[in-house]
Amino acid sequence: MAIQMTPDLCRASRALVKWRQADLAKQSGVPEPTIQAFENGDPGRRMATMNNKAIVEAFEAAGLQFIPENGGGLGVRYAKPGKSWAHEGVNAIAERLKVSVQDAQDAIDAGALKVIRGLDSPSITEAEAARYEEVIRSGR
Repeated sequence: MAIQMTPDLCRASRALVKWRQADLAKQSGVPEPTIQAFENGDPGRRMATMNNKAIVEAFEAAGLQFIPENGGGLGVRYAKPGKSWAHEGVNAIAERLKVSVQDAQDAIDAGALKVIRGLDSPSITEAEAARYEEVIRSGR
């Protein structure tokens, strides 16, 4: 079930990961003015499907888990460790980039962060590449 972001849920999610709107824009690839307009809009406002997906994925990658509206209301919480690439590190990066764990580790050990950007993978976005680089640099 896809999560439909709301302005309140977006602000709450940013608060949990201590991101400014600019941080969310950088991590999701959604322009900051779009995020500002969305968060400052009507509480029932909806975001375009592609922007919604990018924002949800950015928060999930940062370690958040969305709780579907199941009678108790839509919500967000910290995911258990191991549930996102931010907690899984090299294994999740290797899986996402469709390379072996050893190849991913070798690239990390060699300091070859540019390998991530040089992959012939149409499925990886610029925002995802930046997030993977951040994870590698931080050692998470």
